[in-house]
Amino acid sequence: MSKNIQPELIKILKTNIGADGVNSVNSREIYEYLDLGKGQYSRWVKNNLIDLFVENEDYIGVRHNVEGNHVKSY
Repeated sequence: MSKNIQPELIKILKTNIGADGVNSVNSREIYEYLDLGKGQYSRWVKNNLIDLFVENEDYIGVRHNVEGNHVKSY
């Protein structure tokens, strides 16, 4: 009998963009959930977020450390 495994849901967080409190998700979590190619996050986020939406209105960028590298997530 096969076991039906449900994928873990992407966390929805409360975030401020300017003075507005909004529901938000981490674009890296979406990328991982979609099981897209390793090392292609920057290209994917540029084509699907940065080129289509307005920073600090529709999304914010956050710098943090991933495996010893300083990166920007959205």
